[in-house]
Amino acid sequence: MRAEGFAVESILRVLRQQGLRIAARTYRSWKRPGHIAARTVTDAQVEDKIRTFAWRINPVTGRVQMTPEGLYGRRKWVALLRRQVRQVHVARSTPEALGVVNGYEEPGRLGVDRWMGALAGYQLAGGCCAVDCGSAITIDFVLPGGVHLGGFIIPGLRLMKESLKLGTRNVAIDPDSEADALLEPGRRTVDAVNHGIYMAAVSAINRIYSEVCDQQGVALPMLLTGGDARVVSRGVQVPHAVWPDMV
Repeated sequence: MRAEGFAVESILRVLRQQGLRIAARTYRSWKRPGHIAARTVTDAQVEDKIRTFAWRINPVTGRVQMTPEGLYGRRKWVALLRRQVRQVHVARSTPEALGVVNGYEEPGRLGVDRWMGALAGYQLAGGCCAVDCGSAITIDFVLPGGVHLGGFIIPGLRLMKESLKLGTRNVAIDPDSEADALLEPGRRTVDAVNHGIYMAAVSAINRIYSEVCDQQGVALPMLLTGGDARVVSRGVQVPHAVWPDMV
């Protein structure tokens, strides 16, 4: 809304006077619902199917009770879903897939989300730098020829904030904040924390990208995904794109 010339601070001020304390990003999200990722839809469909198998209503008592299937482990659930659903794909990290060679010494130990991100980025852009901004921020590099170099893992914004134990963990960084404002010294503890961890995260991403690209003599497109991708992207200095559905 701010980008369209509409500030919400005056609206929030009136709401606070009426006893309703609402954060700016909460109001903006309500006014402008975000895109629902395809992964979210398919996950919900699988969860509904699992609930159908795992719970039933007892015809005698009328209460909901667990079925024997509800005690299944992962392998049995996958087998059951494969019998009941047309296709169930279980993602795993492999030595090679879709033209990308896994850079890990033990390919199976690469986190599957990172592997999926590397594959998706390579299919879209060829060589790429895939950055997933979740609980942890993961940064993986794939060269134009399909060689996965490996990557880096640093704490995510919320994880860094929780480690400080200053009572600010539930005050998130507004994703609509301007990058310049987030890079200024904070004049309240909550701002000092938010600006500090933001500076740490974006500085690490910018430095890692520059170092690896200089070492390899390439300029790779950067693709960002994850819950904090939009706010992190505001401080990224290299050409990049935010891709919510990458993983």
